Amino acid sequence: MEARGQAGRSALRLPDAIGPHRVVPFTRRFRLIATAALLLTAAVFGQTAAAAQGASQPQAQQGQTAGNFNSSSKASTSGAQSKPPDFSTEPYVLLFTKARVAFQGDGSYTSEITLRAKVQSAAGVQQLGVINAPYASATSKMEVMYVKVTKPDGTVVTTPTENVLEMPAPITQQAPFYSDLKVQQVAVKGLAVGDTIEYQFREKSIKPIDPGQFWYDINFDKDAVALDQEAEVSVPQGQYVKTQSPSLQPTLQQKDGRTIYTWKTAHLEGTGAGKDATPDTPQQPLMQISTFHNWGEVGAWFSGLTMPQAVPTPDVRAKALELTREAKTDQEKIEALYDFVSTKYRYIGIDFGIGRYQPHTASEVLANDYGDCKDKHTLLAALLAAVGIKAYPALISTGTDVDPEIPSPAQFDHVITAVPQGQGYLFLDTTPEVAPFGYLIAALRDKKTLVIPGQGTATLVQTPGDPPFQSMFAFQSDGTGIEPASSRPKASALPK
Repeated sequence: MEARGQAGRSALRLPDAIGPHRVVPFTRRFRLIATAALLLTAAVFGQTAAAAQGASQPQAQQGQTAGNFNSSSKASTSGAQSKPPDFSTEPYVLLFTKARVAFQGDGSYTSEITLRAKVQSAAGVQQLGVINAPYASATSKMEVMYVKVTKPDGTVVTTPTENVLEMPAPITQQAPFYSDLKVQQVAVKGLAVGDTIEYQFREKSIKPIDPGQFWYDINFDKDAVALDQEAEVSVPQGQYVKTQSPSLQPTLQQKDGRTIYTWKTAHLEGTGAGKDATPDTPQQPLMQISTFHNWGEVGAWFSGLTMPQAVPTPDVRAKALELTREAKTDQEKIEALYDFVSTKYRYIGIDFGIGRYQPHTASEVLANDYGDCKDKHTLLAALLAAVGIKAYPALISTGTDVDPEIPSPAQFDHVITAVPQGQGYLFLDTTPEVAPFGYLIAALRDKKTLVIPGQGTATLVQTPGDPPFQSMFAFQSDGTGIEPASSRPKASALPK
């Protein structure tokens, strides 16, 4: 299971991260999603927004779970023998996984991850022998509650606390990325084939990213057989939240002054028989939750973080005039400033606390000669403003397309630039550094992006589906056998 909120997800991926565990900020999206394939990582941030909602609803029937994973077991119905699922070829089977997140009225939260798994092969020992709990150290604290192994004869081996080490998140070592992301890493004591491993991690926020709001999403694990998967999110009773989970509806309960949402399911397809359980294309999260009422609120929040940083200072104005001295039209000015920011400023992510979302000032980026996606947008927007051209931040996802029904910053992992032109926008991405003017990589084309104007309401806009130039040619050749030179096959290139 993977979970993310204002801190981000847990598993590495470039482009940009948004939030601590998507610990994903807008820094060319590295989504900290699952440092270990089965680690349930709950990343939650933000604060609560007051608004009344919801009477209690009756709790629905508990989600279905699988039966015995032992291939030798049998089930019978009305005297007839039916063959149960055979999970014996799986490296491990997840017996139980649960993510529990509780938000408080001040926006603080506590998340708890519990996992129990049966190890069935040496590959399972290798995958579960070292477990990781990622977190953002500037905004939260992580505690390993326990890690224990139960042997087939019932003997319990508990991993001592000295086996828990705090490590930098791998992304900070593998990419040009500086961050407060940490990992509590545990070397599991005494794990062997046939054992059952169980562990629990607890994370507590110490500094909300956005007082008054929170957002969060969860994906259940589909990389392994999971017999019982559960996620529970609770908020103060009367707290406004919007949930989106089209394929699995939650049960709702009012208890002790809190509203509790619970999702339960199972996943009975694994990889042991050679099947790849992981989908080829990114999937929408199973569940998303947000306290934002609409996309205008999301845009207003991000605008408050970014617009003041893009105000052109004297040094930025001087550079803009220098770079556009020979330009005769606005289009030439835009191209000159894009080329400067795109090619002269290398990508380096700096991601601490609110820095996951808030860029440095344009003046700082200009002096640093580097920046992440939101920094490079900010410098470009400030340079354009200095010569009288408007440019807006546009939030976009390099993975799944945005679900317009759930306004949440967690859906984005990258920032590009939107320049108003006519009735639409010219979209520019300075992050790739070598991309031609107006070019968007394939992962950004034909995608919904949240354009955030300096004045007015943020709206979702579709990016172009094609590059801004002809990118393919079809070659056609006609001819047979060996012919005199004058009649040899001729080839022609036909633009597509």
